[in-house]
Amino acid sequence: MKHFEKVIQQAVIKLTCDDCGLESTATEDYEFGEFISINHRCGYESIHGDGKQLSVDLCQHCFANRCADVLTISDTPSE
Repeated sequence: MKHFEKVIQQAVIKLTCDDCGLESTATEDYEFGEFISINHRCGYESIHGDGKQLSVDLCQHCFANRCADVLTISDTPSE
């Protein structure tokens, strides 16, 4: 016998670039899927503060502009 419980889930429906302000919705264009979102919990002795949460949402263009000098792009995922 299966017992069910209703679960309410949140879904991201719109992203705004933290750099240029570009807005993209999940249903309207391809840019939404190309956003880079980084969430990171800082560890002990982090320069940002122990246990602090860092987050940024960047469109693909701003991410490339900010990280182009250190970004590695390949055809296959690294292992």
